[in-house]
Amino acid sequence: ERRQKWFGSLNIEELLLQRGISFRRSSWKDDHWLKLDDFDNTEYDIRGPAAWLEMGTQDDGTRLPVRATGLRLEEDGSGTWH
Repeated sequence: ERRQKWFGSLNIEELLLQRGISFRRSSWKDDHWLKLDDFDNTEYDIRGPAAWLEMGTQDDGTRLPVRATGLRLEEDGSGTWH
């Protein structure tokens, strides 16, 4: 529970800015790609895929959306986190 609250308090945009990655500029594609190694860190994996799906399943079997943060790209190529 404590770990979940801590992860929930993190800001993805700030974490990326600390690594020198920003999607605010429309030219981010030129030199700010995320590396595969950035996704291989299991430190933040508090649940497996089945557990995430189970969280969104109601007793009657219908599924609810799982809350997430995603990058929305604008027409000019810049991006914002929502």
